[in-house]
Amino acid sequence: MSGRFTIMLTFGKLWTHSALTTGSVMTKLDSFLTVAEAAELLGVSSNTVRNWGKAGKITEYRHPINNYRLFKSEELEELLEEVDQPARKK
Repeated sequence: MSGRFTIMLTFGKLWTHSALTTGSVMTKLDSFLTVAEAAELLGVSSNTVRNWGKAGKITEYRHPINNYRLFKSEELEELLEEVDQPARKK
């Protein structure tokens, strides 16, 4: 059953499980952002978020059912913190 997804609704939360993509770890989908949500958080356009994902500048994940791009909100918050740091003088 490797690569197949099982979706369960437990106490109103959506979970996904895949031995192939998550190493048999349950992952809450609500800890992910859509392209539009990520763009709003980062202050850029949706196309910029897609391009950054395609270029590997930010990590792109895929929804197990519809294959939409998803981004971990924690990773995007860390990116914003890095950008907020003052530049080092050479």
